[in-house]
Amino acid sequence: MKRLTLVMVIKSALYNLMLPLILLHTQTVSFAQHTFWDNKLCTSTITSIAKEGNDFWLTAFGGGLMKFNPNTSSTFFYNRHNSNIPSVCMSAVTVDSSGYKWIGTNNNVTGLVRFDGANNWICFNTSNCPLISNYINCLKVYGNDLWVGTRNGLAKFDGVNWTIFDSVSFAGNKFAVNGVSDIAVDSSGNIWIACPYIGLMYFNGVNWKVFTDSNSGINCGISNAIYTVTLDTSGNCLVGHGRGFSSFWKK
Repeated sequence: MKRLTLVMVIKSALYNLMLPLILLHTQTVSFAQHTFWDNKLCTSTITSIAKEGNDFWLTAFGGGLMKFNPNTSSTFFYNRHNSNIPSVCMSAVTVDSSGYKWIGTNNNVTGLVRFDGANNWICFNTSNCPLISNYINCLKVYGNDLWVGTRNGLAKFDGVNWTIFDSVSFAGNKFAVNGVSDIAVDSSGNIWIACPYIGLMYFNGVNWKVFTDSNSGINCGISNAIYTVTLDTSGNCLVGHGRGFSSFWKK
């Protein structure tokens, strides 16, 4: 594994980084002159969006769950008045291959919710399963596994069994997983986890690696606060942190 390196601000790299932003700015100016935006307003903050076929599922903190179809411009709001939704304080959503909507909540009671798209809601929380926190920050489906990022660590659920990662060992050190803010999976199935208190974690299914300010070139500061991570199909990695962003490009 090559060291993560901070993007060098040199003329050629700056041009490559700024060009998409310049194009985006140009497009934004054009948007202001045309009516391309179809605004759907609600009274709550949208926290997560997942795509399923032609539909988009959106969670709102305090507003519940929404289903939006851009082709028909139809929107349906699931709330306590028209459904058995167990909580409206929703923080994350993803959809698995069976069509189940997995929803994270942030109210310290409900935990993780599975919704079948009809009106059947099943809750998984610290009172009925090994889940280590009812505060769900992020969700990621890969294959048959659901990865759950919580305030107190990481969990994997295969539909039957739970695997809990509340601490990991790397290079002779033990790291307590005190929060997971984002999860990404590369084309080989390796898991990349952004943690606001540890740094960037990497798991290949057997071994862990932890990239911090002191043991790599990630340059995220002594707090090691990594907030978001994404990967492309080639395994190139980009992470966002308190000092900006860092990238790791495979050669």
